[in-house]
Amino acid sequence: MGLDYSIKTYVKKDKISKCLEWFYKNTYQFDKKTFSVLINNELFEINGDGVKLNDYQSNYIDKNEDIQEFEKIYFNTSLIFDIDPKIIASIPGWELDYDMNRLKDFKEDFESLYLGNGKIIIGGFDSTITKLKNSEIYEIELTAVTSDMSIMLETSISVKKWILEFSRISDSILSYLDLEHNGHKIMYYKGKEIEITIREGFEEGEENELSCLLDDYFAFTYK
Repeated sequence: MGLDYSIKTYVKKDKISKCLEWFYKNTYQFDKKTFSVLINNELFEINGDGVKLNDYQSNYIDKNEDIQEFEKIYFNTSLIFDIDPKIIASIPGWELDYDMNRLKDFKEDFESLYLGNGKIIIGGFDSTITKLKNSEIYEIELTAVTSDMSIMLETSISVKKWILEFSRISDSILSYLDLEHNGHKIMYYKGKEIEITIREGFEEGEENELSCLLDDYFAFTYK
């Protein structure tokens, strides 16, 4: 079994406009495939394909159909990062092992992903936008599809920059990396940038418990 690390952020409904506008500008979909979703009477375009609604087992939706009511949207997208060594190492074929016959393939793959100006496309990410039950909060989750991409999420400076900028623009309540059995790496909480990893004592879905832990952290750190 490989690693399936995820970026997760939680955004209030009244902040979703800036969140999704930034997300559109900093994601990429080959063949220019997009879909549209209506939130707060605003129509937002999302870079993505393979779109399913509410149930992952459901049929793919028509890309020309605007999504208006949903509990969860499933789709695939790619993210645009600044280049750094950890990101380069996540590209398939990087582990050349001095096999020069593979160098041409890697060069072609790299050039197909490089946008210029130090920007590169990495994906795809299995992605979801979820309207949390009984609240005005949305969860956005972006899951790496290879172990190399998962390692990149945890170690890349450019990924950290991407997450923090996304969190600031979105005024996220909470942003973290879900490292599966390795814990939760908290990146942003209530307007503050932090970096702490909770190895245990927090199970998926127990947001109230995590919030208490973080409130205690800030009370101690900033008293």
